[in-house]
Amino acid sequence: MTEPGNKPAGDESDAQALLRRTFRASIFAIGARDVLTPRAALDSMRDASSAADQAIHQALQMVNGTKSLAIFALGRLGTQEFDIASDADLLFVSAPEADVDEARLDAERLVHTLAAYTREGSIFAVDARLRPRGGEGELVVAPEQVCRYLEDEAQPWEALTYTKLRFVAGREDLAPAFLTQVWHQIVEMATRPGFAEAVADMRLRLEKSNRYPNSFKLARGGFCDIDFLASYLMLRHGSLAQGNTLERLEHLRQQEFLSPSNHEILRDAALLYRTADHAIRLVTERAQPELPAEEHAQQAVEKLVGRILRREGGQDLQTDLRETAGNTREIFVRIVPGSST
Repeated sequence: MTEPGNKPAGDESDAQALLRRTFRASIFAIGARDVLTPRAALDSMRDASSAADQAIHQALQMVNGTKSLAIFALGRLGTQEFDIASDADLLFVSAPEADVDEARLDAERLVHTLAAYTREGSIFAVDARLRPRGGEGELVVAPEQVCRYLEDEAQPWEALTYTKLRFVAGREDLAPAFLTQVWHQIVEMATRPGFAEAVADMRLRLEKSNRYPNSFKLARGGFCDIDFLASYLMLRHGSLAQGNTLERLEHLRQQEFLSPSNHEILRDAALLYRTADHAIRLVTERAQPELPAEEHAQQAVEKLVGRILRREGGQDLQTDLRETAGNTREIFVRIVPGSST
C-alpha cells in the first residue's frame, strides 16, 4: 500500500528509467553533433554540463530532496567541462532546518538514482569524496561544518579544489551565503605560510601517481599544471572567477595577474589538451589521458582534433602535445614557488 505523498514504486522506477534514457540521448546528440559539425570542445562540454545539471535537478525532485539539500558541483562539472564518460564531483549541503538522517537518505537515494547501473544503463557516476575529510567524512554536511573544516583542517590543495564550487540543484537560497563563506575561507588559506610550496608538492605527488607514459593530464606540463596555476593565482590575488578553464585564464589576464604572453601560451595549451581529451572520448567512448594505442583510433583522434581546431598538416599530435607540455611547465615553474622543472 502506498503511503500518502509517495509515488508507487512502479511510477518511480519508470520515471528513473525515462531520466536515464533522456540523459543518454542528450549526450549522444551532443557527441553526434560534434562529429558531424566539429565545434569548440568547451562548447560541447558546456552543453554536456547543462545536461548533467538537469539530470541532478530532476533526480533530486524524484527523491523529494529539494527542501533538504543544496547540491554543489566541483571538478569538471564545477567548471562546466563535463564530458562523455565523466563522473560528477558533488558536495551535499544540508538545509539548517533539515533532519540530518533524512537529508543523508535523500543524498544516498540521489546518488543511487544517478549512478545505479540498470538495463537502461546508468546516468553517470557520482564522486562525493571531495567533501570534508573525504571518504571518511559525512556524506551530507552543514554549511558551518564545511567552513570549520576549511579553517582548521583542510589542506592547501583543497583550497584549489573549492575554487570550482558551483551551485547545481536544490536549495538555491542557501547558495549565495555559502559560496561567499567558502570563498572567504579559501582565500584566507592562500595567505598562510608555505601555501605555494604545498601546492607545488601536491602537484608533484599527482605527477608521480601518473600511470600513463604519454599523459597530457597528470604528467609534467600537462593540463593539471594549467588547472593548478589558474586556481593558485586566483587564490593568491583574492580574485575568484567561475567558468571554464579559458574563462578563468581570461579573468587572470584581464586583472593583470597573468601576462599576455603567458596567457596566450596557457590558453592555447588548454584548448589543445581539452580538445584532444574530448576527441578521445568521442572516438573511444572512454576517458583516458593519452592518445589511443591503436593506430586507427589514434588517426581518428588526430583527424577530429585537426577539424575542431582547424589545423591543416603540420606535425603529428603527439609531438604537439609534448612541445605544449614543455612550454606549459616553464610558466608553471616561474610562477609557483617550490615547483621543479
